[in-house]
Amino acid sequence: MLPRVAAIVLNYNHPEDTANCIKNLQIADKKKQLEVIVIDNSPPNPNVGFAKGINKGMRLALTQDFDYYLIINPDVVVGNDFFNLLKNFKI
Repeated sequence: MLPRVAAIVLNYNHPEDTANCIKNLQIADKKKQLEVIVIDNSPPNPNVGFAKGINKGMRLALTQDFDYYLIINPDVVVGNDFFNLLKNFKI
């Protein structure tokens, strides 16, 4: 079974960037193991700040038994080999 990956994206008044980020993540997700969680900090939603917004997304993701968690800014554009590069990355 393939590992499940949660991508947490925090949107704040940049819906075009967020949509582009999600689209690129989905294209790079060739094995269909990714689920994107978007937290919207844009008005009229209360802006809780970056840390609290990401924590909200992580709390939601942690209830769904993912194997990996990716926190990604909405202005990031990933390449088609993004997940292969991550898979091979070792600390």
